[in-house]
Amino acid sequence: MPANNRIINLVIILLIITILTVLFISKVSPHMVDYAVFHKAGERFISGEILYQPSDGHYQFKYMPFSAVYFILPSLFPLFWGKLIWFIIVLLSVFGTFYYSYRFIKADNQSWLFVLLPTILVTARFFVREIDLGQSNAVMIVLLILMINALLQNKENHAGIFLGIASTLKPYAIIFIPYLLLKKKWRAAGISMMFLIISFFAPVLRYGWDGNLSLLNEWKVSLSGSTPQLLTNPDNISFFGMYAKWFGIENLSMVSILAFCTIIIIGIFVLAAIIKPISFNKNDKSQINVKTKSALISECAILLILIPLITPQGWDNIFFSSTLGLIYLLSIRNSLQPILRSVLYIDLVIIAFTIYDILGRSLYSLFMHSSALTVCFVTIVGILLWSRFQMSIKSTH
Repeated sequence: MPANNRIINLVIILLIITILTVLFISKVSPHMVDYAVFHKAGERFISGEILYQPSDGHYQFKYMPFSAVYFILPSLFPLFWGKLIWFIIVLLSVFGTFYYSYRFIKADNQSWLFVLLPTILVTARFFVREIDLGQSNAVMIVLLILMINALLQNKENHAGIFLGIASTLKPYAIIFIPYLLLKKKWRAAGISMMFLIISFFAPVLRYGWDGNLSLLNEWKVSLSGSTPQLLTNPDNISFFGMYAKWFGIENLSMVSILAFCTIIIIGIFVLAAIIKPISFNKNDKSQINVKTKSALISECAILLILIPLITPQGWDNIFFSSTLGLIYLLSIRNSLQPILRSVLYIDLVIIAFTIYDILGRSLYSLFMHSSALTVCFVTIVGILLWSRFQMSIKSTH
């Protein structure tokens, strides 16, 4: 590399670091309220204190006991420096999600201008919120993206490890274990399940058997006690939250039934898509690779988007999980029927521009209470399912 290019690259890197440092100190570090919860959990785990304390109120730790282990290292530093460490980890996770998601389809000679840029604009509201809160969803998502990358390379051991870490950080990722079993990825599924089994017993080393059982019970209580009152929160975009806003939290039984029925119906379509065979021309090995790759990407993209929808405490920023699905759909946009392509574009415009800064307090509150965002992403799931079924139909001719 010429000396001039090295100097230019160094200047760019230093400029980026300077901008991010100023951004962190002035805008991000005063916030990151969710990271503060993780930081406290890491400190409590080190000292053997109770992780779930009602006195923490809304900012009570609500994740499985083992997940506190992941925050031990940053919690060894003062809160400010712990935030900085986590800020860097989340930024790298966001970058990694875009990088690998785009790389999956880059071989198709898709221009970043029509694929990556629109995806960044649409998901900006989610990953910016993720960074501002200091949440761990972006870390979970990039681990799942790395799992998909490993599956595409037939590295089942690596896939199992990435899924195992993601699942023990946030149980949302468990949705991929049945998928691996359906795809007969036995080693990947087995390794990830081993991670889960170990995670349930590992805290015994710090808290003892009785202490670990107490932690697991407190975890269950913290979830069951906080979930109902959070369903009508404007930022709750799950099916449970959608029906709670439409029919009222006082009709919790009906809300739960409707949500479970919706999940079952969508689950049936997803299952049908996953098990739908794809026929190949046995003489064309490149066709086998391309179609298998496309099927896996579309199926995983669907599951990623479903994570916040089927989780009672699914918040809008978790829709950053839609990155892979959006990049995939934009990469195959020309193969979509005109009506579906138009619906996709309208959906993307609605998601991108219905933000607080544009709508204002009243309109934004009305938009979020209507659960229109949930409907938008259900539509995207529908288009992904259609493309997956079309893949099977076309391959039989």
